[in-house]
Amino acid sequence: MQCSSNFAPGNVQNWNFAPRVGFACRFTPQLVVRAGYGIFYGALGSLGYGNTLGNSYPFLFNFYYNSPDAAHPITYPNGSLGTIETGLSGINFSPAAVDAQFLSLTGRQYNAQTPYYEDYNVSVQYQIIPNQSIDLAYVETRDII
Repeated sequence: MQCSSNFAPGNVQNWNFAPRVGFACRFTPQLVVRAGYGIFYGALGSLGYGNTLGNSYPFLFNFYYNSPDAAHPITYPNGSLGTIETGLSGINFSPAAVDAQFLSLTGRQYNAQTPYYEDYNVSVQYQIIPNQSIDLAYVETRDII
């Protein structure tokens, strides 16, 4: 274990650069060629509730509940059934009520990097008649991190 005087739970990447460039060239009145390239950063929000609530980062957690059905509806302590109108208001989310069987904990790296990918595309479009055209395209997405 390594101690740090930094009170932040992780390092933030301040220089995530995501350039995009593209062009289109009309060679004849019927023939157009287009191409593009870009770097896109992924989101970290789908890693667990802790990241979205902001109160437990870098320790992420997920709760798993069995899906209710007609034979196993959500029943509140007062005996009423859970409906769309009442939502989750009757479910006890206190720490004492957590069943560890369905609790998943995950830690995050202190120097975690934001995932990103590169996207390339080239397309050729040819106009056959004023209301019809043919497109031929190549698109590639490459995960980097």
